[in-house]
Amino acid sequence: MALYTRAALAIVLLGIEPLGLGPAYGQGSCPIFTEIRLAGDQPAGNRFATFPGGFVLRAMKLSTDTDGASTAYHPDNIGSTSLCNGLSMYKDGKCTRDDAACAVAVKQAQAVQWDPVKSPAFCPYGFIAKSLKHVGDKPVWGAGLGDGPLPVQKQGDPAPGFFISVTARPVRSPDGHGVEFADADRLPFLVMPSSLIGKSGPTGYLNAGAIVRTSDNHKVYALVADENSSPAEVSVAAAQLIHDPSLKKPRPVTESELRGLGTAPYPYRKSMKTGRITVSSSEEGPYLVFALSSRFGRAASYDPSKVDEVGHSAFSQFGGIENLTACAKQFFGTQQ
Repeated sequence: MALYTRAALAIVLLGIEPLGLGPAYGQGSCPIFTEIRLAGDQPAGNRFATFPGGFVLRAMKLSTDTDGASTAYHPDNIGSTSLCNGLSMYKDGKCTRDDAACAVAVKQAQAVQWDPVKSPAFCPYGFIAKSLKHVGDKPVWGAGLGDGPLPVQKQGDPAPGFFISVTARPVRSPDGHGVEFADADRLPFLVMPSSLIGKSGPTGYLNAGAIVRTSDNHKVYALVADENSSPAEVSVAAAQLIHDPSLKKPRPVTESELRGLGTAPYPYRKSMKTGRITVSSSEEGPYLVFALSSRFGRAASYDPSKVDEVGHSAFSQFGGIENLTACAKQFFGTQQ
């Protein structure tokens, strides 16, 4: 009873929501893994498994997510993500993906300084747009259908003048007066399919996770913070930290670097085709990506300073991330 009390107290002090402790695993003790298949377009060779208390992926490479990054989207389209990756065309009452038409429409909107009446009609989903009209969960903006101008970051925000990029799950901001999203440039986070998140899945938003490069067991703690069809995707911050063990904290890309002045940090690079700054995949695998159940504790916010504490506390209940890594290597037959 005394041990349980100290563990529960530690969780509270670390800023983790105490949702109940899961089963404890000691050094050399492994949970039972069950290999599963995931729907959708999954990279060849990736393998997936669940275990009591979580999910694990084995992948040779990891793609990089820029969602939520303060420099992701810009009215001049110099952000790390192309505007047409964050919006679709609105036509005949539907939101339609048409990259060629979108590129033309973006130039038309730029020519009128993104005037909410004169701009073409879009369905933004990668950044905030206020509107009283929606198609499903997407707002409709432009051609007089939105609710005022597109919001941009102000002085004092991380990237003034950029649009406000979003992730799938907003949380209440620390001041209690608004919401905040996971910032891909600052927060090491994992992207998970909807089938793995929530009551019916093995993990959930704000839950503890980790990335391990199996060649040297270099680890990075992370949070589950965004959603996509494949779990082989991590934030820019996570990609930086797993790439360079000497890096103490992520280094966000700057507006000057996006405009071609200076050298952008890994994994940002200049596209030879378009000249834009984009992100590359992490190809130093194999990697193991773990995402745990909320039974082992979860973060209360997207505060990057709490990620290591949350991760260490959660994985300690499996004998530590090193123990769980050894268990997963044995299950997948990974020698490195």
